[in-house]
Amino acid sequence: MKDTEHLELLLRSMFLTSFARNFQDFALRAEKQKIGHIAYLHDLARTESQERQSKRIERLVRKARLLPGKSLENFELSRQPRCRQAESKNLRRESSLNVAKTS
Repeated sequence: MKDTEHLELLLRSMFLTSFARNFQDFALRAEKQKIGHIAYLHDLARTESQERQSKRIERLVRKARLLPGKSLENFELSRQPRCRQAESKNLRRESSLNVAKTS
């Protein structure tokens, strides 16, 4: 078994699917651009993190059964009498923090 095949199996066994899918392409690009190993690993880790965050959001949206186009910005709080103002503010604050993290 080649080293690259073994590495890919190890990465997949640790559920690092984005690492496994991208490490060879990123390595070639890093070599061409003369990027160091830390920057190479940083790019791989950032890509893994972004994909996980995206999948998590998709999973939570599916679980919530939200209609397309619905968000906290266009949520009509006045139509939800049981929804407390404090809970709404916390949700909006957390949502804006999550958006800031991914930007």
